[in-house]
Amino acid sequence: MKKQIAISVGGGYQLAGDKRIDNLEGAFFDQGVQPTFIKPKYKTFADLHTITQEFDVAAARNKFLWLFDDPNNELANETTRPTSPNERQQAILNTLLIAQFHGITDLGVATPLAFGSREHRYHKEDPENKANSYDAILSLQGYKNNGASKFLNIDHHAFADVLKHKDGVLSNLDMYDLSSIHAMLLEYLKNCEYRINARNTITIAPDNGALGRNTILSNLLNIGCEGLLKTREIGTNKIKEQYVSEEAKRAINGNHVLVFDDIFGTCNTIGTTLMESILPYDPLSVTMFGTHTVLDNGGPEKLTQLSNHDRVNGIYYTNATYVDPKILGQPKLHQVDMSQTIANGIIAATTGDRELSSHSKKNKQMKSETVYIYRLTTFQ
Repeated sequence: MKKQIAISVGGGYQLAGDKRIDNLEGAFFDQGVQPTFIKPKYKTFADLHTITQEFDVAAARNKFLWLFDDPNNELANETTRPTSPNERQQAILNTLLIAQFHGITDLGVATPLAFGSREHRYHKEDPENKANSYDAILSLQGYKNNGASKFLNIDHHAFADVLKHKDGVLSNLDMYDLSSIHAMLLEYLKNCEYRINARNTITIAPDNGALGRNTILSNLLNIGCEGLLKTREIGTNKIKEQYVSEEAKRAINGNHVLVFDDIFGTCNTIGTTLMESILPYDPLSVTMFGTHTVLDNGGPEKLTQLSNHDRVNGIYYTNATYVDPKILGQPKLHQVDMSQTIANGIIAATTGDRELSSHSKKNKQMKSETVYIYRLTTFQ
């Protein structure tokens, strides 16, 4: 590796009892890389004066500096986090400026979620939501304008929106996306009590937005994939209707069903998918995967309730974002550690590797994790 790595840990990883950074340090060590971790003492990441006082310039100098924060710490103690997405966004922008002021020019930003990436599609339809969200494109443009040359995200939610701007306002920003699919499948295969094949297992996408992820899942396991059509109410964003085709009904009947979704929030989508669109068609079992547990408005309780259904084999989620303690220890809720995937991704993005895996790669029964990272500027 030509450049050493420094990682400035943001306020989202400073939560009491949060072991993710310890896990991440170990994951780098396993790869033979020992980055410098800068763990600030501040509690409010958006406080410019405090950042100036605590930012360890010496530790970051002559290294590629990644600003690494978890924007989803909504359920954390009020004193340990900024209070809005805009504040968290401003905190990263401030830190980029401070680093540049001290002569640190090799800069990147890594977050589990692009700030406002989901809300980017809803601003025109739901103006009231705009005050509490930050447009994804403006976020990435802000990183670039404040000195970042690279952006690393985990399971991005707005590929199409971002790629529209890769030759415009986001030019010269190398954007990378890490997929959690390999890590989640490995954990699932450890617990799976039946052998997966195309005759007994199907993957179901709960909506068009999840079709890409479920297609990757089906390719990796060499099984079929069907999609559901979902519409939402403008303004409330609540599910209005979820249509199940005749092909999907036949695919569900008598088969093990895998469902890969992006965010577990209120859990309304996976609840509707499970109770109204899958279980009525008599599957052998249902296993659900979620990349981010942004649980709110009764989400933890609903997720636990869904996992207890007798046809549910298990629900898998990652620790890429803050995990509500309410769901820990539940017998059929399985947490997947993303430390190794994130470490691999940061190493690959630092060295400039364009692609370390492929959407079309098939592996019937995965034996080990493949680094799964895409350079969004060349994403097909």
